[in-house]
Amino acid sequence: MSGERTMRNFASLLMFALLLPMLNCGTGGLITPLAPLPAPSSAPVSATPSLTGNWDIKAQSAVTLRTMESGGLLENNGSQITGVLHVISASCYQLLDIVPLTGKISTDSDSISLVTGSVGGQVLTLTGLMSADRKTLLGGTYSIAGGCSDGDHGTVAGFLVPPFTNVYTGTFTSLRNADIVNVTLSLTQSPTPDLTGFFRLTGIATSLNSPCFSGGTLSGLVIGSDIDLLLDTNDHAQLSLPGTLIDSSGKAITGRYQVLSGTCAGDSGTVMLTHD
Repeated sequence: MSGERTMRNFASLLMFALLLPMLNCGTGGLITPLAPLPAPSSAPVSATPSLTGNWDIKAQSAVTLRTMESGGLLENNGSQITGVLHVISASCYQLLDIVPLTGKISTDSDSISLVTGSVGGQVLTLTGLMSADRKTLLGGTYSIAGGCSDGDHGTVAGFLVPPFTNVYTGTFTSLRNADIVNVTLSLTQSPTPDLTGFFRLTGIATSLNSPCFSGGTLSGLVIGSDIDLLLDTNDHAQLSLPGTLIDSSGKAITGRYQVLSGTCAGDSGTVMLTHD
């Protein structure tokens, strides 16, 4: 996935995604029993780990030998799974395609089976095995029937992406003059996705040695292990910051930046960010 293609794709997403308002309500009361309550008839049953959250899923085609990366929400209610995915890199899916899915997970063996709705005539079926903590998809396979990808099949793996809510420190390194700018990004990820399955990011950026800005506000989207941020700086400039996690620990982000306007317009370079 090239940096330029990512910036173009994510730019349209920032205009496309809508926030999902959440309403919470509840009732409560106090009941005083007339007699002692009976003892429980059985011991409490241990809760099964949940797989609900933002997932990064990569498929390796045995036909084209290409990797198809997707990300989005999976959630389970008992053994039933529902979700929404977006495919980041594939010739027969578009990034803005909403790919709904349903499936099941076996409570005794952690085996999983998923099937997507039809997108462009394509229906993807996935099977695999979850780790005991349900944070990793292991030894999976997929196949696609119909549409542009008809007959494609291969292996698949994935992981539950840790939330991006953290304070990241790191550097922007300019490709134009090799200048290194030290930055701190304080990010907050929405606890739930919007109606289209995207998690949202907000935050604050600061820098002590940038020739262009000392701070600014951040907004953006999360798709699996990929993020795209837009930085509005205090010198009235904008920077595009697409990036991706180095691994499933979620502790390091690598990416690129491009200055879209302001004093340093036209500058671009690499990004490296980490958190404790």
